[in-house]
Amino acid sequence: MGNGGAWRRADGHDATREHLLMALADVDLFMIRASYSEQPEESSLADVSLDVAVPHVTGRPPALEVEDCACPPGYRGASCQDCDTGYTRSSAGLYLGTCEPCQCHGHAGECHPDTGVCQGCRDHTEGPQCDKCQPGYYGDATRGTAGDCRPCPCHGPHGDSQVTKICFEDTDGQPTCSACAPGHGGRLCERCLPGYVGDPPRGQPCQVPGVPGGQCQCDPRGSTGEGCDADGQCRCKANVEGPHCATCRAHHFHLSGAEPAGCLPCFCMGIVQHCASTALARGTVRTPFAPGDAQGFALVNRQRSTRVGSGFGVQPGTPHPVLTYERFGELPPDSYYWQLPPPYQGDKVGSYGGRLRYTLTYTPGGPGAPQPDADIQITGNDITLVAHQPELPPRTPQAFEIIFREQYWQRPDGQPATREHLLMALADLDEILIRATYSTSTASAGIAGVAMDTAVPPQPGLPPAPEVEECRCPPGYHGLSCQ
Repeated sequence: MGNGGAWRRADGHDATREHLLMALADVDLFMIRASYSEQPEESSLADVSLDVAVPHVTGRPPALEVEDCACPPGYRGASCQDCDTGYTRSSAGLYLGTCEPCQCHGHAGECHPDTGVCQGCRDHTEGPQCDKCQPGYYGDATRGTAGDCRPCPCHGPHGDSQVTKICFEDTDGQPTCSACAPGHGGRLCERCLPGYVGDPPRGQPCQVPGVPGGQCQCDPRGSTGEGCDADGQCRCKANVEGPHCATCRAHHFHLSGAEPAGCLPCFCMGIVQHCASTALARGTVRTPFAPGDAQGFALVNRQRSTRVGSGFGVQPGTPHPVLTYERFGELPPDSYYWQLPPPYQGDKVGSYGGRLRYTLTYTPGGPGAPQPDADIQITGNDITLVAHQPELPPRTPQAFEIIFREQYWQRPDGQPATREHLLMALADLDEILIRATYSTSTASAGIAGVAMDTAVPPQPGLPPAPEVEECRCPPGYHGLSCQ
Protein backbone atom coordinates (compact mmCIF):
# COMPACT_ATOMS: atom_id res chain seq x y z
CA MET A 1 0.00 0.00 0.00
CA GLY A 2 3.00 2.28 0.27
CA ASN A 3 3.23 2.73 -3.50
CA GLY A 4 0.88 5.55 -4.58
CA GLY A 5 1.22 4.41 -8.22
CA ALA A 6 -0.76 1.22 -7.47
CA TRP A 7 -3.84 3.32 -6.76
CA ARG A 8 -6.01 5.52 -8.93
CA ARG A 9 -8.51 8.25 -8.22
CA ALA A 10 -12.19 7.75 -9.02
CA ASP A 11 -11.77 9.77 -12.24
CA GLY A 12 -9.07 7.37 -13.48
CA HIS A 13 -6.07 9.63 -12.89
CA ASP A 14 -3.04 8.29 -11.02
CA ALA A 15 -3.01 8.78 -7.26
CA THR A 16 -0.10 10.67 -5.72
CA ARG A 17 1.65 9.99 -2.44
CA GLU A 18 -0.21 13.02 -1.04
CA HIS A 19 -3.58 11.58 -2.11
CA LEU A 20 -2.85 8.21 -0.49
CA LEU A 21 -1.54 9.62 2.79
CA MET A 22 -4.52 11.97 3.13
CA ALA A 23 -6.92 9.07 2.60
CA LEU A 24 -5.06 6.88 5.10
CA ALA A 25 -5.17 9.68 7.68
CA ASP A 26 -8.90 9.03 8.20
CA VAL A 27 -10.16 5.89 6.43
CA ASP A 28 -13.96 5.73 6.25
CA LEU A 29 -14.24 2.27 4.67
CA PHE A 30 -12.49 -0.37 2.56
CA MET A 31 -14.34 -2.00 -0.34
CA ILE A 32 -13.06 -5.16 -2.07
CA ARG A 33 -14.68 -6.17 -5.33
CA ALA A 34 -17.02 -9.15 -4.94
CA SER A 35 -18.51 -9.64 -8.44
CA TYR A 36 -16.80 -9.90 -11.84
CA SER A 37 -19.80 -10.63 -14.06
CA GLU A 38 -23.37 -9.40 -14.42
CA GLN A 39 -24.92 -12.48 -12.79
CA PRO A 40 -22.47 -14.06 -10.35
CA GLU A 41 -23.58 -17.26 -8.63
CA GLU A 42 -21.47 -16.79 -5.52
CA SER A 43 -18.56 -14.83 -4.10
CA SER A 44 -16.21 -15.50 -1.22
CA LEU A 45 -13.58 -13.64 0.77
CA ALA A 46 -10.83 -15.02 3.02
CA ASP A 47 -7.50 -14.20 4.66
CA VAL A 48 -8.06 -10.45 4.83
CA SER A 49 -5.19 -8.64 6.54
CA LEU A 50 -3.83 -5.12 6.67
CA ASP A 51 -0.27 -4.14 7.56
CA VAL A 52 0.01 -1.41 10.19
CA ALA A 53 2.90 0.21 12.03
CA VAL A 54 3.18 -0.45 15.78
CA PRO A 55 5.70 0.86 18.35
CA HIS A 56 7.04 -2.54 19.43
CA VAL A 57 8.95 -5.52 18.03
CA THR A 58 6.74 -7.99 16.13
CA GLY A 59 9.31 -10.26 14.50
CA ARG A 60 8.48 -8.77 11.11
CA PRO A 61 10.56 -6.31 9.06
CA PRO A 62 10.57 -2.65 10.20
CA ALA A 63 8.10 -0.22 8.60
CA LEU A 64 10.77 1.85 6.88
CA GLU A 65 8.36 3.44 4.39
CA VAL A 66 6.27 4.98 7.19
CA GLU A 67 7.45 8.50 7.94
CA ASP A 68 7.78 9.79 11.51
CA CYS A 69 7.59 13.58 11.36
CA ALA A 70 8.76 16.12 13.93
CA CYS A 71 5.44 17.90 14.29
CA PRO A 72 5.12 21.57 15.26
CA PRO A 73 2.95 22.59 18.23
CA GLY A 74 -0.70 21.68 17.68
CA TYR A 75 -0.08 18.57 15.58
CA ARG A 76 0.56 14.90 16.33
CA GLY A 77 0.70 11.59 14.50
CA ALA A 78 3.29 9.92 12.31
CA SER A 79 2.51 12.38 9.47
CA CYS A 80 1.20 15.21 11.69
CA GLN A 81 -2.25 14.16 10.49
CA ASP A 82 -4.05 14.75 13.81
CA CYS A 83 -4.64 17.85 15.87
CA ASP A 84 -3.07 17.70 19.33
CA THR A 85 -5.06 18.17 22.54
CA GLY A 86 -6.16 21.78 22.81
CA TYR A 87 -6.36 22.30 19.05
CA THR A 88 -9.09 21.96 16.42
CA ARG A 89 -9.13 21.53 12.66
CA SER A 90 -9.61 24.52 10.35
CA SER A 91 -10.36 24.08 6.65
CA ALA A 92 -7.69 26.65 5.76
CA GLY A 93 -4.19 25.50 4.84
CA LEU A 94 -2.64 22.60 2.95
CA TYR A 95 -3.97 19.06 2.67
CA LEU A 96 -6.08 18.23 5.74
CA GLY A 97 -6.25 21.83 6.95
CA THR A 98 -4.65 23.76 9.79
CA CYS A 99 -4.74 22.89 13.50
CA GLU A 100 -5.60 26.01 15.47
CA PRO A 101 -5.85 26.53 19.25
CA CYS A 102 -9.25 25.87 20.82
CA GLN A 103 -11.23 29.08 21.35
CA CYS A 104 -12.42 28.34 24.89
CA HIS A 105 -11.55 31.68 26.52
CA GLY A 106 -9.30 29.96 29.04
CA HIS A 107 -12.12 27.92 30.58
CA ALA A 108 -11.36 24.52 28.98
CA GLY A 109 -8.23 22.72 27.88
CA GLU A 110 -9.77 20.63 25.11
CA CYS A 111 -12.22 20.95 22.24
CA HIS A 112 -13.61 18.62 19.60
CA PRO A 113 -10.88 18.16 16.95
CA ASP A 114 -13.36 18.61 14.07
CA THR A 115 -16.08 21.00 15.31
CA GLY A 116 -14.06 23.08 17.79
CA VAL A 117 -16.76 22.74 20.47
CA CYS A 118 -15.09 23.10 23.87
CA GLN A 119 -15.23 20.13 26.22
CA GLY A 120 -15.44 20.34 30.02
CA CYS A 121 -16.03 24.08 30.52
CA ARG A 122 -14.79 25.25 33.94
CA ASP A 123 -15.29 28.33 36.09
CA HIS A 124 -19.12 28.16 35.92
CA THR A 125 -19.15 28.70 32.13
CA GLU A 126 -21.00 26.94 29.32
CA GLY A 127 -21.58 27.20 25.56
CA PRO A 128 -19.70 25.94 22.48
CA GLN A 129 -16.72 28.20 23.31
CA CYS A 130 -17.30 28.39 27.10
CA ASP A 131 -18.46 31.91 26.32
CA LYS A 132 -21.50 32.13 28.60
CA CYS A 133 -22.03 32.03 32.35
CA GLN A 134 -24.07 29.16 33.77
CA PRO A 135 -27.52 29.92 35.24
CA GLY A 136 -27.01 31.37 38.71
CA TYR A 137 -23.86 33.25 37.65
CA TYR A 138 -23.23 36.52 35.83
CA GLY A 139 -20.37 38.26 34.07
CA ASP A 140 -18.48 38.21 30.77
CA ALA A 141 -17.10 34.72 30.22
CA THR A 142 -15.00 35.90 27.26
CA ARG A 143 -12.59 37.89 29.43
CA GLY A 144 -10.52 34.77 29.98
CA THR A 145 -10.06 34.65 33.75
CA ALA A 146 -11.22 32.16 36.38
CA GLY A 147 -13.37 34.85 38.00
CA ASP A 148 -15.31 35.85 34.89
CA CYS A 149 -18.57 34.36 36.20
CA ARG A 150 -19.69 35.27 39.72
CA PRO A 151 -22.66 34.01 41.79
CA CYS A 152 -25.89 35.98 41.40
CA PRO A 153 -26.47 38.06 44.59
CA CYS A 154 -30.26 37.72 44.47
CA HIS A 155 -32.20 37.80 47.74
CA GLY A 156 -35.03 35.37 48.46
CA PRO A 157 -36.49 32.99 51.03
CA HIS A 158 -34.20 30.31 52.43
CA GLY A 159 -34.39 27.18 50.32
CA ASP A 160 -35.77 29.18 47.40
CA SER A 161 -35.58 27.49 44.00
CA GLN A 162 -32.61 28.20 41.77
CA VAL A 163 -34.80 29.91 39.16
CA THR A 164 -35.03 32.98 41.40
CA LYS A 165 -31.23 33.14 41.55
CA ILE A 166 -30.80 33.82 37.81
CA CYS A 167 -29.30 37.19 36.87
CA PHE A 168 -27.40 38.97 34.12
CA GLU A 169 -24.74 41.65 33.86
CA ASP A 170 -26.49 44.90 32.96
CA THR A 171 -25.15 47.70 30.77
CA ASP A 172 -23.56 49.36 33.81
CA GLY A 173 -21.58 46.21 34.59
CA GLN A 174 -23.66 45.39 37.68
CA PRO A 175 -25.85 42.29 38.21
CA THR A 176 -29.62 42.43 37.75
CA CYS A 177 -31.82 39.54 38.90
CA SER A 178 -34.13 38.10 36.26
CA ALA A 179 -36.83 36.49 38.43
CA CYS A 180 -37.51 37.33 42.07
CA ALA A 181 -39.37 35.13 44.54
CA PRO A 182 -43.05 35.99 45.17
CA GLY A 183 -43.38 39.33 46.97
CA HIS A 184 -39.80 40.38 46.24
CA GLY A 185 -38.75 43.19 43.91
CA GLY A 186 -35.85 45.45 43.07
CA ARG A 187 -32.69 44.93 41.09
CA LEU A 188 -31.42 42.29 43.52
CA CYS A 189 -34.83 41.27 44.90
CA GLU A 190 -33.82 43.27 47.96
CA ARG A 191 -37.16 44.96 48.71
CA CYS A 192 -40.76 43.87 49.28
CA LEU A 193 -43.53 44.58 46.79
CA PRO A 194 -46.72 46.44 47.87
CA GLY A 195 -48.79 44.21 50.13
CA TYR A 196 -45.74 42.40 51.54
CA VAL A 197 -43.54 43.06 54.56
CA GLY A 198 -40.03 41.87 55.37
CA ASP A 199 -36.35 42.76 55.02
CA PRO A 200 -34.65 40.44 52.49
CA PRO A 201 -31.08 41.81 52.96
CA ARG A 202 -31.35 40.82 56.65
CA GLY A 203 -32.72 37.38 55.86
CA GLN A 204 -36.38 38.28 56.48
CA PRO A 205 -38.37 37.15 53.40
CA CYS A 206 -41.30 39.18 52.11
CA GLN A 207 -44.66 37.91 53.43
CA VAL A 208 -48.32 38.90 53.22
CA PRO A 209 -49.68 40.23 56.52
CA GLY A 210 -52.92 38.59 57.57
CA VAL A 211 -52.44 35.50 55.38
CA PRO A 212 -51.88 32.31 57.45
CA GLY A 213 -48.18 31.59 57.57
CA GLY A 214 -47.50 34.82 55.74
CA GLN A 215 -47.50 32.88 52.47
CA CYS A 216 -49.96 33.04 49.57
CA GLN A 217 -51.72 29.76 48.81
CA CYS A 218 -51.22 30.08 45.05
CA ASP A 219 -51.24 27.16 42.64
CA PRO A 220 -47.79 27.38 41.00
CA ARG A 221 -49.22 26.00 37.76
CA GLY A 222 -51.64 28.88 37.23
CA SER A 223 -50.17 31.82 39.14
CA THR A 224 -47.62 34.34 37.91
CA GLY A 225 -45.35 33.90 40.92
CA GLU A 226 -45.98 37.50 42.02
CA GLY A 227 -47.81 36.49 45.19
CA CYS A 228 -51.26 37.69 46.27
CA ASP A 229 -53.01 40.77 47.59
CA ALA A 230 -53.98 41.46 51.20
CA ASP A 231 -57.12 39.32 50.76
CA GLY A 232 -55.14 36.31 49.56
CA GLN A 233 -56.20 36.63 45.89
CA CYS A 234 -53.35 35.26 43.81
CA ARG A 235 -52.19 36.87 40.59
CA CYS A 236 -53.22 34.46 37.84
CA LYS A 237 -51.83 33.75 34.40
CA ALA A 238 -53.87 34.94 31.41
CA ASN A 239 -55.96 31.78 30.92
CA VAL A 240 -56.45 30.93 34.63
CA GLU A 241 -58.89 32.11 37.29
CA GLY A 242 -59.93 31.47 40.91
CA PRO A 243 -58.63 32.79 44.25
CA HIS A 244 -55.67 30.40 44.11
CA CYS A 245 -55.29 30.38 40.29
CA ALA A 246 -56.17 26.70 40.20
CA THR A 247 -58.89 26.67 37.50
CA CYS A 248 -58.76 27.12 33.73
CA ARG A 249 -60.97 29.87 32.35
CA ALA A 250 -63.97 28.88 30.23
CA HIS A 251 -63.04 27.41 26.84
CA HIS A 252 -59.56 26.47 28.06
CA PHE A 253 -57.99 23.24 29.36
CA HIS A 254 -54.80 21.60 30.70
CA LEU A 255 -53.63 23.64 33.70
CA SER A 256 -49.84 23.40 33.67
CA GLY A 257 -46.88 25.34 35.02
CA ALA A 258 -45.13 24.78 31.68
CA GLU A 259 -47.79 26.83 29.87
CA PRO A 260 -46.96 30.57 29.74
CA ALA A 261 -50.69 31.40 29.87
CA GLY A 262 -51.47 28.60 32.36
CA CYS A 263 -53.99 26.74 30.17
CA LEU A 264 -54.36 25.95 26.48
CA PRO A 265 -57.27 27.43 24.48
CA CYS A 266 -59.76 25.00 22.98
CA PHE A 267 -59.34 24.95 19.20
CA CYS A 268 -61.86 22.34 18.05
CA MET A 269 -61.41 23.47 14.42
CA GLY A 270 -63.41 26.61 15.31
CA ILE A 271 -66.64 24.60 15.50
CA VAL A 272 -67.16 24.59 19.29
CA GLN A 273 -65.32 26.03 22.30
CA HIS A 274 -65.84 23.29 24.88
CA CYS A 275 -63.03 20.79 25.46
CA ALA A 276 -60.94 18.99 28.08
CA SER A 277 -57.72 16.99 28.14
CA THR A 278 -58.23 13.66 26.42
CA ALA A 279 -58.36 10.43 28.40
CA LEU A 280 -56.12 8.83 25.77
CA ALA A 281 -52.51 7.91 26.52
CA ARG A 282 -49.24 8.54 24.74
CA GLY A 283 -48.45 5.85 22.18
CA THR A 284 -45.68 5.71 19.61
CA VAL A 285 -45.51 5.03 15.86
CA ARG A 286 -42.28 3.23 14.94
CA THR A 287 -40.87 1.78 11.71
CA PRO A 288 -37.96 -0.59 12.46
CA PHE A 289 -35.72 -1.20 9.45
CA ALA A 290 -34.58 -4.67 8.40
CA PRO A 291 -32.29 -5.92 5.60
CA GLY A 292 -34.14 -5.36 2.34
CA ASP A 293 -36.98 -3.49 4.07
CA ALA A 294 -36.83 0.34 3.96
CA GLN A 295 -40.37 0.54 5.46
CA GLY A 296 -41.52 2.80 2.61
CA PHE A 297 -39.02 5.60 3.31
CA ALA A 298 -37.88 7.66 0.31
CA LEU A 299 -35.53 10.54 -0.51
CA VAL A 300 -36.92 13.69 -2.15
CA ASN A 301 -35.92 17.26 -2.81
CA ARG A 302 -38.12 20.11 -1.56
CA GLN A 303 -39.66 20.60 -5.03
CA ARG A 304 -40.46 16.83 -5.37
CA SER A 305 -38.87 16.90 -8.84
CA THR A 306 -36.57 14.08 -7.70
CA ARG A 307 -37.73 11.07 -5.69
CA VAL A 308 -35.65 8.02 -4.78
CA GLY A 309 -37.55 4.97 -3.54
CA SER A 310 -34.91 2.26 -3.96
CA GLY A 311 -31.19 1.65 -3.65
CA PHE A 312 -31.17 1.85 0.15
CA GLY A 313 -29.15 -0.30 2.50
CA VAL A 314 -29.78 -1.31 6.10
CA GLN A 315 -26.78 -1.54 8.41
CA PRO A 316 -26.66 -2.86 11.98
CA GLY A 317 -26.72 -0.11 14.58
CA THR A 318 -27.03 0.45 18.32
CA PRO A 319 -29.77 0.60 19.45
CA HIS A 320 -31.53 0.73 16.04
CA PRO A 321 -30.68 -0.48 12.49
CA VAL A 322 -29.68 2.37 10.15
CA LEU A 323 -31.28 3.02 6.75
CA THR A 324 -28.53 4.32 4.43
CA TYR A 325 -28.17 5.75 0.93
CA GLU A 326 -24.75 6.05 -0.75
CA ARG A 327 -25.47 7.14 -4.34
CA PHE A 328 -25.93 10.89 -4.02
CA GLY A 329 -23.34 11.39 -6.76
CA GLU A 330 -25.90 10.04 -9.24
CA LEU A 331 -28.58 12.57 -8.20
CA PRO A 332 -29.00 16.19 -9.38
CA PRO A 333 -27.30 18.65 -6.97
CA ASP A 334 -29.90 19.70 -4.40
CA SER A 335 -30.95 19.47 -0.75
CA TYR A 336 -32.48 16.04 -0.07
CA TYR A 337 -34.88 14.94 2.66
CA TRP A 338 -36.04 11.63 4.12
CA GLN A 339 -39.75 11.31 3.32
CA LEU A 340 -41.59 9.37 6.04
CA PRO A 341 -44.08 6.66 4.95
CA PRO A 342 -47.91 6.41 5.46
CA PRO A 343 -47.81 5.40 9.18
CA TYR A 344 -46.68 9.00 9.85
CA GLN A 345 -49.45 10.55 7.75
CA GLY A 346 -53.19 11.19 8.09
CA ASP A 347 -54.98 12.29 11.27
CA LYS A 348 -52.23 13.08 13.77
CA VAL A 349 -54.03 15.58 16.04
CA GLY A 350 -53.17 13.17 18.86
CA SER A 351 -49.48 13.96 18.31
CA TYR A 352 -49.89 17.54 19.59
CA GLY A 353 -47.60 17.99 22.59
CA GLY A 354 -45.71 14.81 21.71
CA ARG A 355 -42.34 14.34 20.08
CA LEU A 356 -40.81 13.13 16.83
CA ARG A 357 -37.50 11.36 17.53
CA TYR A 358 -34.84 10.19 15.09
CA THR A 359 -31.09 9.70 14.68
CA LEU A 360 -29.14 11.02 11.67
CA THR A 361 -25.68 10.59 10.22
CA TYR A 362 -24.02 11.75 7.03
CA THR A 363 -20.62 11.61 5.34
CA PRO A 364 -19.42 14.46 3.09
CA GLY A 365 -18.31 13.46 -0.40
CA GLY A 366 -15.40 15.88 -0.54
CA PRO A 367 -15.01 19.66 -0.71
CA GLY A 368 -18.44 21.25 -0.72
CA ALA A 369 -20.32 24.27 0.55
CA PRO A 370 -22.78 24.05 3.47
CA GLN A 371 -26.47 24.03 2.52
CA PRO A 372 -28.51 26.10 5.02
CA ASP A 373 -32.06 24.78 5.00
CA ALA A 374 -34.91 23.71 7.26
CA ASP A 375 -34.24 20.47 9.16
CA ILE A 376 -37.87 19.25 9.32
CA GLN A 377 -40.91 20.09 7.23
CA ILE A 378 -44.53 19.02 7.72
CA THR A 379 -47.42 19.64 5.32
CA GLY A 380 -51.15 19.13 5.80
CA ASN A 381 -54.36 20.91 4.83
CA ASP A 382 -52.30 23.18 2.52
CA ILE A 383 -50.28 24.37 5.53
CA THR A 384 -46.49 23.94 5.55
CA LEU A 385 -44.43 24.38 8.72
CA VAL A 386 -40.68 24.01 9.22
CA ALA A 387 -38.35 23.56 12.19
CA HIS A 388 -34.62 23.93 12.74
CA GLN A 389 -32.35 21.67 14.80
CA PRO A 390 -28.78 21.92 16.14
CA GLU A 391 -26.00 21.37 13.61
CA LEU A 392 -25.24 17.75 12.67
CA PRO A 393 -21.47 17.04 12.70
CA PRO A 394 -20.25 14.78 9.86
CA ARG A 395 -19.61 11.06 10.45
CA THR A 396 -21.15 11.24 13.93
CA PRO A 397 -24.61 9.73 14.61
CA GLN A 398 -26.71 12.35 16.39
CA ALA A 399 -30.10 11.85 18.07
CA PHE A 400 -32.70 14.59 17.60
CA GLU A 401 -36.24 15.28 18.73
CA ILE A 402 -38.80 17.95 17.90
CA ILE A 403 -41.89 18.74 19.99
CA PHE A 404 -45.24 19.22 18.28
CA ARG A 405 -45.90 22.57 19.96
CA GLU A 406 -46.25 25.79 17.98
CA GLN A 407 -43.29 27.53 19.64
CA TYR A 408 -40.92 25.03 18.01
CA TRP A 409 -42.24 25.57 14.46
CA GLN A 410 -42.46 28.41 11.98
CA ARG A 411 -43.89 29.14 8.57
CA PRO A 412 -41.57 28.93 5.53
CA ASP A 413 -41.51 32.76 5.39
CA GLY A 414 -40.01 32.86 8.90
CA GLN A 415 -43.17 33.95 10.72
CA PRO A 416 -44.00 32.06 13.95
CA ALA A 417 -46.46 29.20 13.76
CA THR A 418 -49.68 29.38 15.78
CA ARG A 419 -51.53 26.64 17.62
CA GLU A 420 -54.17 26.82 14.88
CA HIS A 421 -51.56 26.34 12.13
CA LEU A 422 -50.08 23.27 13.80
CA LEU A 423 -53.39 21.58 14.64
CA MET A 424 -54.72 22.20 11.12
CA ALA A 425 -51.61 20.61 9.61
CA LEU A 426 -51.75 17.64 12.02
CA ALA A 427 -55.45 17.08 11.31
CA ASP A 428 -54.62 15.68 7.84
CA LEU A 429 -50.86 15.28 7.65
CA ASP A 430 -49.71 14.74 4.06
CA GLU A 431 -45.98 14.55 4.63
CA ILE A 432 -43.09 14.70 7.08
CA LEU A 433 -39.64 15.48 5.65
CA ILE A 434 -36.40 15.12 7.65
CA ARG A 435 -33.22 16.62 6.25
CA ALA A 436 -30.70 14.13 4.83
CA THR A 437 -27.96 16.28 3.19
CA TYR A 438 -26.04 19.20 4.67
CA SER A 439 -23.50 19.98 1.94
CA THR A 440 -23.33 20.35 -1.83
CA SER A 441 -21.20 17.19 -1.81
CA THR A 442 -22.60 14.20 0.11
CA ALA A 443 -21.26 10.63 -0.02
CA SER A 444 -23.83 8.95 2.20
CA ALA A 445 -26.65 9.62 4.65
CA GLY A 446 -28.42 7.49 7.24
CA ILE A 447 -31.50 7.61 9.46
CA ALA A 448 -32.46 5.39 12.41
CA GLY A 449 -34.75 5.16 15.43
CA VAL A 450 -37.65 7.11 13.88
CA ALA A 451 -40.53 7.32 16.38
CA MET A 452 -43.53 9.66 16.60
CA ASP A 453 -45.74 10.15 19.65
CA THR A 454 -49.49 9.90 19.15
CA ALA A 455 -52.62 9.30 21.27
CA VAL A 456 -53.90 5.75 21.84
CA PRO A 457 -56.39 4.05 24.20
CA PRO A 458 -55.01 3.88 27.76
CA GLN A 459 -52.82 0.91 28.61
CA PRO A 460 -50.79 0.09 31.74
CA GLY A 461 -47.43 1.81 31.62
CA LEU A 462 -48.37 4.46 29.04
CA PRO A 463 -48.21 8.12 30.17
CA PRO A 464 -51.20 10.47 29.66
CA ALA A 465 -51.47 12.96 26.79
CA PRO A 466 -52.86 16.03 28.62
CA GLU A 467 -51.97 18.55 25.87
CA VAL A 468 -54.34 16.79 23.44
CA GLU A 469 -57.80 18.35 23.47
CA GLU A 470 -61.00 16.29 23.32
CA CYS A 471 -63.84 18.50 22.12
CA ARG A 472 -67.59 18.16 22.62
CA CYS A 473 -68.44 17.95 18.93
CA PRO A 474 -71.93 18.80 17.59
CA PRO A 475 -73.86 16.33 15.39
CA GLY A 476 -72.10 15.65 12.11
CA TYR A 477 -68.56 16.02 13.50
CA HIS A 478 -66.18 13.65 15.23
CA GLY A 479 -62.52 13.38 16.16
CA LEU A 480 -60.52 14.78 19.05
CA SER A 481 -60.71 18.30 17.58
CA CYS A 482 -63.91 17.74 15.54
CA GLN A 483 -61.64 17.48 12.53
